[in-house]
Amino acid sequence: MATAFASRPAATMTARVVVMMTPAEKLALEERSREFEVSPSEFVRQASQKFDPGFDDSIFETIALEIEANNAAMRAQLRGLADRIDATIAAMDELRAVK
Repeated sequence: MATAFASRPAATMTARVVVMMTPAEKLALEERSREFEVSPSEFVRQASQKFDPGFDDSIFETIALEIEANNAAMRAQLRGLADRIDATIAAMDELRAVK
């Protein structure tokens, strides 16, 4: 994954920031940065530039609930279709047996 900071020479990055966190948080940071194929430092740099404390992510929960409800409805429809297919197959088997 390309990063916004990839073209900047490492020599210009001389300031250091120490962030205290629990070992579990550090492990989560390392795992997350690996998922994006960047170093933990790069991950923190990019995340800090994109952080918006005013962003309301509650909309995601609403969307997730709607998706879950839609999935449940689709599963019910699929079960109904599967039952109809089974009934059709059984009826066809009966017709074949009569011949």
